[in-house]
Amino acid sequence: MKRSRFSLADVLTLIGGIIFGIICFLGLNFYTLGDFNNSFTVSGIIALTLIATAHLAKRFKSAKGNFKTNFIFEMMMLIVFTLLFAFFSIQHLPHYFTVSENKELIQQRMISSIEQAENMFSKYEEYAKNRKTIYESTLETVVRSKGINPQEYNSFGFVTGSVTDQVQIRSKMFAANADLFPTNYSDSVSNNGIKEIAIKWLRDAKSTTKDWKPLGIVTIVNEVEEKSEFWLNELKRYSSNVQLGESAETFGYALTFQDVKEYFQAESSPTPVTMGIAFLIYILMLLSYFLTKRDSKVSFGRLAPYEIEL
Repeated sequence: MKRSRFSLADVLTLIGGIIFGIICFLGLNFYTLGDFNNSFTVSGIIALTLIATAHLAKRFKSAKGNFKTNFIFEMMMLIVFTLLFAFFSIQHLPHYFTVSENKELIQQRMISSIEQAENMFSKYEEYAKNRKTIYESTLETVVRSKGINPQEYNSFGFVTGSVTDQVQIRSKMFAANADLFPTNYSDSVSNNGIKEIAIKWLRDAKSTTKDWKPLGIVTIVNEVEEKSEFWLNELKRYSSNVQLGESAETFGYALTFQDVKEYFQAESSPTPVTMGIAFLIYILMLLSYFLTKRDSKVSFGRLAPYEIEL
């Protein structure tokens, strides 16, 4: 069976690079407010660069041949790795933790905005119920006074004839209800009405915010205001339908969103926590280098006798 050239220490180098890349990705995704492709590309380049330079430093250390040349390249790779690692640890690694330090404040503001948007549907239903009550009362008043004021009776669309006034009132109330609650407002069977879609999205958004899911929270920050404004405008559009003779104001609901984007794009700097994490990853990634024996007689890439084979 052929011996693997990939040792356990090499695996740790790979794992360390991946962990570093993931943390950078989360921070970049926060900073770019969800630019996944750019964040993934940059963090991938960071991880691959660190893994490659750490691995090359180890390879040159264990290579045979011209000792002086290999030693120079070894030191070059080690210096390049260390400088890049320090730069990325200052520039990109801390940002995820900087944003997370404000997690509770962000959650509080986001949940407040989400619940405000969620409540607009119950407020709209209260508005519609009150409006129908007023309209029905007005219709009954008009009918009772039709002998005194027939012009008003006619202005509300009532007609004398075979259809009784009460039937006409019910017909007008049916039309009013249909305008205020069109078929796409609520569909409890398929849950495909605007109300069900909105409530589900908002509840999922609240759950994601409470659980602090790094990828999902950015999506919510970007979309909650736009979606909520769209749903509110739909409710206003429904309420703009006025019946003949009816006097009513369009549904009004104040949506105010507390800005949290500033916390995601705030400047970040290293902290004792991020420096500690960076130091541990640095040691982890160079463990293979530290364990590799410098021996000019060993063939390039040959495992030292104490390295663990996979």
